[in-house]
This record gives sequence, C-alpha cells and structure tokens, in this order.
Amino acid sequence: MQLEVNSSNEILSYLTSGGIEGVDLVQFNGLVPDNFYSNFKPKYYLLNSDQIAVNPNYNDEPVAEPVPALTQQDVINAHFYKTTLDLQLKLKELESNG
Repeated sequence: MQLEVNSSNEILSYLTSGGIEGVDLVQFNGLVPDNFYSNFKPKYYLLNSDQIAVNPNYNDEPVAEPVPALTQQDVINAHFYKTTLDLQLKLKELESNG
C-alpha cells in the first residue's frame, strides 16, 4: 500500500495499487489497523515509525474555506450590475404605464 502523508505525519490518502503523478507517496508494508479502510478519513490516521495509529488530535469539523476579499473590480462590477437592474426595472415600469 502507498500512503500520502503530510508534514505532520497525517495520512491524507492511500493507494492499494498504481500511483498518482505529482504526489509523493510512502510505501507501507506494515499491519493495517482493523477497520482502516471503512473508517478512513483524511488526517484521521497517523503514520509513526512504520505503524498506522488513530490521530488523537483529529478534528471532524470541516475547515472553513477562506473567502477571497472583494477586489475593486468586483465592487465596480456589482455596482454596474445593480445599476443595470435598476434601469431595467424603471424601463418596465415606464412601458407598463405607457
């Protein structure tokens, strides 16, 4: 089995055959814990001294994705879009009062 492990020795993924181009994998030939495959989640297990163990610091809560800050162009685009919608509403109002 091959393991993808981060700098904290947390197991991110595993392969039972083949490989993935561009991903550093560690060859593991030791014993796999019971229910490893059915319980597997990224970072749930650690690789320490050629042994796989449950990560005592595992946090099951999802990590919030960072929200990118609005650029000046985003603000300009939003203003333009709102102005366009306002004008379309005004045009429909004028057409209906016709």
